[in-house]
Amino acid sequence: MENILIQASKLHKTFHTSKGAIVNAVDGLNLQVRSGEIYGLVGADGAGKTTTIRLLVGALKLDAGQVTIAGYPIDKQLEQARAQAG
Repeated sequence: MENILIQASKLHKTFHTSKGAIVNAVDGLNLQVRSGEIYGLVGADGAGKTTTIRLLVGALKLDAGQVTIAGYPIDKQLEQARAQAG
């Protein structure tokens, strides 16, 4: 895993609507971004793009899964991870 800056494994996030329905915003996402790579998230409205970014930077709490940025797990070392994100 040389030069992997962002590692996301099995990310899950659900929301409850005002009508009581459960929406799977992110369902089992795996992602690796290496040093020097540029990624774009593309999809329809409601596909989970913004939710994914918020999960990656620790702005939303994961229901399941793990994210590390430059080796720092966001659930334990959020400030160190954020210092590495651009």
